[in-house]
Amino acid sequence: MRGAVFTIEEPDLLEVLAAKLGNMVNSGEWDQIAQESIEGAKRRMMRPEPVSGLRRATKTVSRSFDPSITVDRDLADHRGVVFARAGTRVNPLEMIGLREPLFFVDGDDSSQVRWVLAEQAKRSGKIILVNGSPVEFMRAHKKRAFFDQGGVMTRRFDLKAVPSVIEQDEFRLRITEVGP
Repeated sequence: MRGAVFTIEEPDLLEVLAAKLGNMVNSGEWDQIAQESIEGAKRRMMRPEPVSGLRRATKTVSRSFDPSITVDRDLADHRGVVFARAGTRVNPLEMIGLREPLFFVDGDDSSQVRWVLAEQAKRSGKIILVNGSPVEFMRAHKKRAFFDQGGVMTRRFDLKAVPSVIEQDEFRLRITEVGP
């Protein structure tokens, strides 16, 4: 026994979406959305979102930082040879050193920019901006600069103030906030 059979009254979702997209393309709305997306990406590249929670260093203070991690699962190389078992504490500085200092600065603070340029004249190191435009910095000073996107490194090293310098000290890192 069968009940009554009804025809489907709702429009096909794919057809509705295709029609809407077609209307957007025909009206130029799609091109406008694409252009806005491209412009937004360019703006974020030229001037990434500043790292939040950092203040200007008011005095010079140093602290030691242990970069060790506890491995949560076995780690193996490309041949499958396990080099760290789950639960093992690993210090990456025992395997590969930090070759040069890391300078964290606010690229919009002219005194911090002058400081990092003077430091780089004395010793090499990587400049990492936490605010400002890395592209403008590189154009103006002919120096390579990186940006701490999303504050990943700032959080990892628990930075509180800039300018800061991170240097290797045996199997630890020395983090120095540099005051005026």
